[in-house]
Amino acid sequence: MKSNFGHLSNDDYEEMAGIFYSQSHEIIEDLQDFLLKLDTGSGDNNILKSIKREIHTLKGDANSFGLTSIGTLCHRMEDIFLSFLLDESVPISHNAVDLLLNCVDTIDRLLIESESGKDGTDIKELMEKIDDYLTPLNPPLA
Repeated sequence: MKSNFGHLSNDDYEEMAGIFYSQSHEIIEDLQDFLLKLDTGSGDNNILKSIKREIHTLKGDANSFGLTSIGTLCHRMEDIFLSFLLDESVPISHNAVDLLLNCVDTIDRLLIESESGKDGTDIKELMEKIDDYLTPLNPPLA
């Protein structure tokens, strides 16, 4: 992870990493709160935009730190949100919120693993679930 920040001293890098992890965990908490509001039906378009903004921020920050699994997962979460924001006829279902909460929980595990220097959570199965969710929304062109 430090290779992207080779120009920084170890102290500067550690400070930057600490800020990244702290902000990322705050984003995770915010996302969980926003998604629970959506699931109870108290969500509105502003909440959707806030969720998308939080996901986008986390994606960019994670990619900057070389945490591409988190970046990739955030990108796919954005795909789900674009379907809600661009096509209001796509309902925000309990299944969609549950899938997004699963993504947030996985990202949290990935962050914790990264902080401790471990690597073990595989996102392949979750990515397949996202693909399965999005496929009916985006039928192939004939």
